[in-house]
Amino acid sequence: MRAALESGQSRPREVICMPLAGGRAVGDVASRILAQAPTQFALLGFSLGGIVASHIAALAPSRVMGLALVDANVAAIEASERPARRDAARQAAGDVVGYVSKVLWPQYVARTALGDEAIRRLVLDMASGGAADFLAQIDMAIDRPDGFRCLRHMDMPALVVAGEDDALCPPGLQREMAAALPDAALALIKDAGHFALLEKPEAVAAQVAKWLSRIDALVL
Repeated sequence: MRAALESGQSRPREVICMPLAGGRAVGDVASRILAQAPTQFALLGFSLGGIVASHIAALAPSRVMGLALVDANVAAIEASERPARRDAARQAAGDVVGYVSKVLWPQYVARTALGDEAIRRLVLDMASGGAADFLAQIDMAIDRPDGFRCLRHMDMPALVVAGEDDALCPPGLQREMAAALPDAALALIKDAGHFALLEKPEAVAAQVAKWLSRIDALVL
């Protein structure tokens, strides 16, 4: 999708990918990214990156010219659910790749993509960073603040996009986030699950391009 965004546009764009490493709390990672980011920028976050992106937009709304949330869930996890999730994560950390392959893979993609070995290998490769990175990201996800209370104040052009078959961040949740944002477009991608970026990259890129055009119209 990056190549699609960097090419074929009416104006040149620089695409900067910011890693989520470097902290165990959403606020820590958001602050680090803000310190490294340009003065103003359009911001896109996928999954956990969407949680961090919404926090960045809440911290520095004057710098974020547009916000795109891809297969994300900015709602907080109930405190009563957190211990069980943390225990499950610690057990999974002993074999992260095996856990992703056996438990998470069926939840990650649409049924039509379950047999796509290229995507599966890429997802497993991303999971091979080790237990420390896995647990740090789990901590960020479990302890994340409630982003819903901030969405209504984010009046920059926004995009909420997800797979129609996303089992982890389902369409109903996507509609709620889009409704909470003052200026959001909602796109649900057919035959895609949580990894819509990999399953249907062209469709996601097309929605992102429309969102960028909305931002351009305000700037130019």
